[in-house]
Amino acid sequence: MEKVSNKLKEGDFDASIYSLNTATTGDPQYLLEVMFRTGASSNFGKYSNSELDALADRLQTTFDTQERNCIAKQAQQVILDDAAFAFLVYPKRNVVINNKVKGIEVFPSEYYLLNSDVTVRSNIR
Repeated sequence: MEKVSNKLKEGDFDASIYSLNTATTGDPQYLLEVMFRTGASSNFGKYSNSELDALADRLQTTFDTQERNCIAKQAQQVILDDAAFAFLVYPKRNVVINNKVKGIEVFPSEYYLLNSDVTVRSNIR
């Protein structure tokens, strides 16, 4: 069997299951740029909507967090209204962290960020 990724890139499929998340930033712009924008690298179904593309353009030049969230919600609604994708599952995540670990944030994605804020204390019993 050929690689599934090749079939997706070629558009040689009737239906596919694909997993993608918002990456390490949690920023909605990433997903719009790689999956939903017209011509995006992971837009295997060739989805195209000029309203969504305009919202993605606005995200590129908007820096206010509340305004970005508003634009992202509008983009989500456009995608849902078009029903171009069937979102099958959003898994719940259970995270257990030892009480020696401090400063870690849990994000709703598949990534765990370890940075200079994360410490492990050795003197706790």
